[in-house]
Amino acid sequence: MSGCPFHDARLGAIARAHGMSAAQVCFRWTLQRGAILATGTGHNATKAALHSKDDLGTYDPNFELTGEEMAYLDGIRPQREGVRT
Repeated sequence: MSGCPFHDARLGAIARAHGMSAAQVCFRWTLQRGAILATGTGHNATKAALHSKDDLGTYDPNFELTGEEMAYLDGIRPQREGVRT
């Protein structure tokens, strides 16, 4: 997921607490903010069929980020390729 700070230690802790990956937490954060997700396969189109069948756990009604988690994630600057934040 472009811009997701995968190596942020607290994001990792949030992901582990929910039994999810950092990418899934970033997806959920996006959804809880009311945005629409547009995902792609990048340069590997062979994975399109696999990804189209999976909601990546982000729509699980039992998976919701807390207000504190949302506030923390709101404050993280997105990563850009080749740029360290």
